[in-house]
Amino acid sequence: MDLPDSLTVPRNHDIVTLVIRDHQALLSDLDSIPPIENGRLEAGFWQASYELVRHEVAEEQVLYPALRECGPVGIEVAAEALAQQADAERLLADLEKAAPALDAFEQALDALKSSVHSHAAFEEDQVLPLVVDHLGDESRFEVGDRYAQAKKTAPTHPHPHLAGHDKLSMSVAAVADRIRDAMIGSRPRPNRSAGPNV
Repeated sequence: MDLPDSLTVPRNHDIVTLVIRDHQALLSDLDSIPPIENGRLEAGFWQASYELVRHEVAEEQVLYPALRECGPVGIEVAAEALAQQADAERLLADLEKAAPALDAFEQALDALKSSVHSHAAFEEDQVLPLVVDHLGDESRFEVGDRYAQAKKTAPTHPHPHLAGHDKLSMSVAAVADRIRDAMIGSRPRPNRSAGPNV
């Protein structure tokens, strides 16, 4: 999907550009998760999960606070976006815990895909136009830089119970996730940069 003319900006690390690029990559990753074989989740699922968590945490920490600065409508839209994200995060957490051999797993994965598609469309239709209308170019670049940094330090697993919590809680969760991943050795390393051109 090309960036709509109303959402294009001259520099690559603008928050609007980063979020739309993330949406394109996340939706592609989710839609291309291979079927489950031998009761095992393949690397494609873990990669999509990792990227989705990083994206959502960065939005919670950076994008939605900036959105709330856009006035009463921004506050209302941020609340709706957070509720949608919390639903997707709960679905993802359930999928991580579920036995992939269960028939219900594919249905739950389809529900997650549908949720993420709907949420991305909501953000592109409701959230990002508000950001463009209310934040100047330099502010959008600064928010984009903070967003890219937040992705680098985000947890690697969903933590729906921490939705809306402070950055310290998320930082503790991120450290715990990385220790867990190292001990289990079951998660692939990210194949995308957390930098501004994600």
